[in-house]
Amino acid sequence: MDPLAGLRRRGEQNLREMDTMISALEDPWHCRMASVVREHARAEIYSQLDAIMATLAPDPVYRCYGSRLFPPFEVNTTQEAYALYKTIIDMGYPPAGAFDDQKWYFSDLGIVLQVTPTTIVPGQFLMNNNPGIDPESPYQITYRLMVTHGFDRRVGLMQGEIVHFGDTLDIRKLDSKIAPMPTVSQMVDRLREAAKEPRPFAEVLGGYFAREVYVAHVPPMASDGPKKGADVALLHRSETDIWMSKIPDYHHEDVGVWSEGDEIHATLKLAGTISGKQFKVPTHFRMKVMDGLIFYSELEADLKASVPMMELIMQADMPVEVIWNPFERKS
Repeated sequence: MDPLAGLRRRGEQNLREMDTMISALEDPWHCRMASVVREHARAEIYSQLDAIMATLAPDPVYRCYGSRLFPPFEVNTTQEAYALYKTIIDMGYPPAGAFDDQKWYFSDLGIVLQVTPTTIVPGQFLMNNNPGIDPESPYQITYRLMVTHGFDRRVGLMQGEIVHFGDTLDIRKLDSKIAPMPTVSQMVDRLREAAKEPRPFAEVLGGYFAREVYVAHVPPMASDGPKKGADVALLHRSETDIWMSKIPDYHHEDVGVWSEGDEIHATLKLAGTISGKQFKVPTHFRMKVMDGLIFYSELEADLKASVPMMELIMQADMPVEVIWNPFERKS
């Protein structure tokens, strides 16, 4: 496994730990803030620039203190934050990796999060404060960190990050260069493993969407057409979260994932019990891939069989447009 893939899997486990913590919160505002921080971390792990920016209030403030690894930096505007993240992502590196030893502290003004992050960065980021660093090589680093996320209650978004670095626990040069975009075969392997459970499947699938994705359905839907990849990923995760919370036995059955040229196919049955009645909804995803990203996503499913599940979605407060709608009228 290449270092970035291994780190991403650790990050996915950390996200599940966040989910457990968030589900135990009783204060709705604390839950909202923690969910935004969680989405910010997820988007950083998957290098989804638009999704990262969607968690930030206008003109976020970033400060960095006490670092022996990185030079100090400041961000004061939305444009500066966008440029910071885009620079990292364009170099092929995720803005975040794993984050162990989570400790959360809440107030009505925001969240303080204490973690032990592990991430991979280009050597050129470390040259100023670390003699002997090879600027051409990637490095995996582990360190202690405390970060304050202030929140703008008017919009429910992060006002930035005030970062305080602690001890550097490990810094190691990696033998391999940063891996190129995953091959179709590698994507199939990850999706096949993730599809065994609903939430990992939504997370991994969402991480592969391109910035723009053409969404299609069989039968066709009025919503078919180009969408922001971050919105499609958020929709998949939001629907899954609702089904997991409303359907205690919700699960996947009869999972199959394979490739045909530049296409990835995934078949599975969405299964569980709603109002005492068991259901199984056969689904078939057909996705076209270019440079390790999904740019076309087609879903085929049984409209009638999907109605009980989609009734739960239509009753919920969804963050983005619902694009599979068995209730729409045909002209």
